Amino acid sequence: MEGQLTIWQCFADMDREIKQKLEHISNNFIELGFLFKQARDGELYKEAGYSSVYEYVDKEYHITRTQALRFMQLNDQYSLEGNSKEIDPKYRGYGSSKLTEMLGIPEDIREEIPADATVKEIREAKAFMNEPEAAAADNMLEQIVKERYQDPENIKELKALKKLKDWVADDVLAVIAPSKFKIWRHMGWQVMIKDTGFTIMAAGNKTHYSFMDFMDLIPGIEEPKIEDEDSSKLVEKPNTEIKEPSKAEKDELCQDEKSAKLVENCNTEIENAESEIPTNFAETEEIEKEEKNEEPKVENEEETTNFPQNLNETTDMMLSEDWKERFKAEYYQTKIRHEKLEKMLFDWDNLSFEPKCPKELLSRQFETMNQLLDIYEERAKIEEIAL
Repeated sequence: MEGQLTIWQCFADMDREIKQKLEHISNNFIELGFLFKQARDGELYKEAGYSSVYEYVDKEYHITRTQALRFMQLNDQYSLEGNSKEIDPKYRGYGSSKLTEMLGIPEDIREEIPADATVKEIREAKAFMNEPEAAAADNMLEQIVKERYQDPENIKELKALKKLKDWVADDVLAVIAPSKFKIWRHMGWQVMIKDTGFTIMAAGNKTHYSFMDFMDLIPGIEEPKIEDEDSSKLVEKPNTEIKEPSKAEKDELCQDEKSAKLVENCNTEIENAESEIPTNFAETEEIEKEEKNEEPKVENEEETTNFPQNLNETTDMMLSEDWKERFKAEYYQTKIRHEKLEKMLFDWDNLSFEPKCPKELLSRQFETMNQLLDIYEERAKIEEIAL
């Protein structure tokens, strides 16, 4: 055993370290992947009478071959130089679930995904990876603005920002990508929004557009039409010179913007609170079905599937007579609980309650749920179910 393997004098030392890391699995997945790789390459498992590293981790820690391979893949992709106990600094703060979702995404795109992107957004991004890209065009951003950003509410907010003139990138992101990350397919191009602007990938080439480029394509606020008192015809308001708003008008506009942002921030906090981890994972959540008289909304064909964010959003699917809808409900419920459990493990030392179950047991539950999600997704491909 040469090089890094000499950090252990014997199998017992390595086995002891693995047990310690498993107690904090959500924070130590990179180190565990490194340990498993070294055990595999150095054949230390033979000292305990096992024929492979997979037999060893299965018998000793109830970690399946699939899970062990995932740990090693995470270390290959996200550790320093691909073979270290330390995570590459550029991937700190992502968490094991997000980094697992990012496996298989090309590195040039993976590095564009920010740490605050959600698992849902990363999963949606993966859906486009294997599709061929169309050739680039001179007016790609203009075409996207014309076809995608014509929603009355969005265009109204963007026009208001443009009138203020002193808008910043965060103001634009709050309207078009509140999480500061979005990716979708448009006319064969991969379009990505980050805090630096738009990136359009076409035929292997990247073109970057700033938010200034984007806002330049947003039309200005049109002069309102007025009704002639002597007729029912609408006439255009006479063309007059647009005056610079007074200080009082500017202050009023700024106050309106601040109020709107305050409401938006409050709504975000409420949504986050709704997704807080329950204090008792053994209890079954009771879901009350709300009676709504809303007309069904027709989704834009270019939009990606909206994933439920709360368990009560899966009620209709669970009660459906269509078995595929019930299958989707089971998948989404597992996914929601999986993400909540990950957050609980990540915040283990700062929880507002004291869990009854040991962290090691909950970590095993987390990995088992990960494997169950893989099975659901494999079945969905075979059964042709869009998750």
